[in-house]
Amino acid sequence: MRTHKIIKIDDDHTATICGTNRWQMIHTHYTRDSDEAVSFVKHYGRTYRLDEFILTKRNPWGDSPEWMQEFDGYTTDNYGSGTLINLSDCGESAKVFTYII
Repeated sequence: MRTHKIIKIDDDHTATICGTNRWQMIHTHYTRDSDEAVSFVKHYGRTYRLDEFILTKRNPWGDSPEWMQEFDGYTTDNYGSGTLINLSDCGESAKVFTYII
């Protein structure tokens, strides 16, 4: 995994964004018991459901930090790391990144 960019958050902190910056296919799985569809993307061996991500903009609980605004969503692993996602305009693919603060 390569470093995509390093963002200065404030005088003491930076966020390192890592990923390949390549579009990955979004897969959809339909359950047999209901008509519910689950969309997911795979990133370095881990499967992320799209409904796990929190919107970075237009979020009813408030917008995410400014350094996350170029991404469409995020999910956290712990206090200092997580996953960022950008969705394509057609909604069929995504770019997935890991962040570390």
